Amino acid sequence: MTEATVRTVLRLIAVVTIHVGAILASVTLVAMAGATRVMPPTDGSFGGGLRGVAYEMTFYTVLAYATVALGGLLLYKVSPALAKKVVAD
Repeated sequence: MTEATVRTVLRLIAVVTIHVGAILASVTLVAMAGATRVMPPTDGSFGGGLRGVAYEMTFYTVLAYATVALGGLLLYKVSPALAKKVVAD
């Protein structure tokens, strides 16, 4: 394989990874926006604390998906050097 082919394949994988991370993060945010409409108001009764827990879980989920997208961006940036290394070996 040539260096250009390897770089193209790596960049394609990177772009797909970035899109998957961004799509999953946005779907999580939209789902949370819809879920807060059906959650009961916080009144101190059982289930009243669900809203805070849901917000916290949403934050960590979006953070994980953003990390996936960041990994894709990192792969995109290092793909030329990685392609040179793969072709050289």
